Amino acid sequence: MKNLKLFVLALLVTSMFVGCGDDDDTTKTVCKILSEFAQRDGDSKYSEYIYDDVSGLLVKINFSETAISQVYNYDSLIYNSSDQLIRIDRYSPETVDGVTNYTYVSGKITQIVESGTYWNDDTQQEIPFSSTADFTYNGSDIATITISGDFDNMGFKDFVYSDGNLATVEIDFFGNDSIWAGVQAISYDTKNSLSNYLVPEWDDVLFSSSNNNMMILVTVDSVRMGDNLIDIGDTLFNNTYTYNEFDKVLTVTSHPSAMEEVASISTYVWDCYED
Repeated sequence: MKNLKLFVLALLVTSMFVGCGDDDDTTKTVCKILSEFAQRDGDSKYSEYIYDDVSGLLVKINFSETAISQVYNYDSLIYNSSDQLIRIDRYSPETVDGVTNYTYVSGKITQIVESGTYWNDDTQQEIPFSSTADFTYNGSDIATITISGDFDNMGFKDFVYSDGNLATVEIDFFGNDSIWAGVQAISYDTKNSLSNYLVPEWDDVLFSSSNNNMMILVTVDSVRMGDNLIDIGDTLFNNTYTYNEFDKVLTVTSHPSAMEEVASISTYVWDCYED
């Protein structure tokens, strides 16, 4: 259970992203991410991003172990007439085994519902599941997140922002107000060009509600159980980045910490051009 809860915290610093460079008088630089290669402790995952030739929207993501290995599953992305992503169908490899639906109000995502099946090693069966994340806002910033479903229930509140970036948040680990953890973002990178996510998961909605600089260091500040407050101070994540000439991330390195026993690295390939 502890590892599962820490894994959920890991979602706070995981993202897919795309952005545009600064405009000049006549042209702007457009950058589209083409691929990501993630490596951790001998395992690897390659993601290839495919765009529609007419709309320019991302319509498919292929997943494999390397760039030259066989695709083992893929995501198909569906949009509404306003080019908002409303559904993702996940194929593994030829049949749909998962669906994510998005609901918007005034341009903001207010709900993400994910359903599908997962393989249970104990029963040797495919087990159906459903999970819902509901969001409320305070202006442009997230006010609360409530997650419920067949997996863990969780809650998020008391968001504090500094210079437009998320600074602290309280996390209700079980969704029943029994154990709360205070998570603190110690520092952010100065780059600020990654505000538009390709595929918004609930954690991406959290960060895209702010300026969304790249997060470097995150700690667990304290844990509260009833009236008992325990100071922790453990470092959850310690990341470093490299960039291309358009300030797009080329590599993300996650160094060993309380969350990561070994270092991991993701490498990105971009297509940047003047439009």
